[in-house]
Amino acid sequence: TVDYNMPKMTGIQFVRLVREKPELSAIPILMITSENTEERQNEAFEAGANAFIVKPFTREVIEETLKALGIETKNAQPRPGHDGAAAPPASGGDAASP
Repeated sequence: TVDYNMPKMTGIQFVRLVREKPELSAIPILMITSENTEERQNEAFEAGANAFIVKPFTREVIEETLKALGIETKNAQPRPGHDGAAAPPASGGDAASP
């Protein structure tokens, strides 16, 4: 997963750098952002992201999206002190993939 807004480079820049490296090109990339616009989604997919989720989201949204990307999360455990889920948004979460 990569966040759209990062301190040293944007998530888009990171995705482009990863996609330029043949040895990393098959790694699925999930873009996460608080900016829910079609422009952001299109930009992420054009850069090479495989899926896009808008914050806040639930653990279930992450698990479903990762499963769709072929990443198994069955044995994943939340970090101590975290239940692994954010409060669900009023719309119930937003996930997109091309």
